[in-house]
Amino acid sequence: MNATTPFNVAAGAMTYWSLGQQTDPQILTNGLSQLGLPDYSPKARTWLTSLRAALAEMFAKPEELIRPLKNKARNGYTIVVECKGEYENTYSREVNACVDKEGGVSVTVGYADVAELQRLTNHYHRVLPSSSVSDMLTNIIHDKLGGISMKSNGGLYFIPEDRIGTWQNVIMVVEAAAVEPTTNDLSVVPLELNEMTLRDIKRSICREVESEAERLRKDIAENDLGDEALLNRAVRASQLRDRIRQYEQILGQALDVCHQNLDIAVQAFSVASAVQDDAEVYDGVFA
Repeated sequence: MNATTPFNVAAGAMTYWSLGQQTDPQILTNGLSQLGLPDYSPKARTWLTSLRAALAEMFAKPEELIRPLKNKARNGYTIVVECKGEYENTYSREVNACVDKEGGVSVTVGYADVAELQRLTNHYHRVLPSSSVSDMLTNIIHDKLGGISMKSNGGLYFIPEDRIGTWQNVIMVVEAAAVEPTTNDLSVVPLELNEMTLRDIKRSICREVESEAERLRKDIAENDLGDEALLNRAVRASQLRDRIRQYEQILGQALDVCHQNLDIAVQAFSVASAVQDDAEVYDGVFA
């Protein structure tokens, strides 16, 4: 490998995070609104999922299993204790608990501290889990900042240089929204551009385009889509083409394989006359 090879690229950064299980949705929404990103704020837990989180805290032993009842929206959950045996396990029901549309908790079978269960359910209804915040961050990186996941299972992301300032503002909002004693810790590390990092970025964008293009192809080819649905797919294909061009500029090299994968997908549009009714979208897909 030639370490002196020049690169015509823009700088960027890598980012990753560790999130607590308690984030204030109101602080998060207010902060994102000031950044012009209110639509990315996660929805609060439902009362049912809040009850599920409360039960998980109250019944946290490994042998205490939380299982949904039939029509869980009405009947809630049951707590089953598993007793492991030499040749078979036995199970005994301990508690059934449900919650109404206003957030009122009831224990219908067995015994549990209803006041404490209500307090915990109210608490979890007021805070966001880490999974919701993580999904929000991933969506902002991908949809708003033009970033990409550097690992197929997420966890490490590349942010283009001209979007790092926006991302740092998002970080400040998310960290400020953590509810004590938990914390939200997000990091940004300037990317050292060399042959290996550029190779990894190229692999990541190619993996993303290949996956998205195949999903588009199957969706168009295997489903009887109406005019509006086809146009929506055409817009998505056009956006994917723009994304390839964005990373060609970042990498300073052509991404022919990405274009070829997208070309295979958009061939499915060739027989869809509805797409051709919108010349601007049509040109964006096939250009």
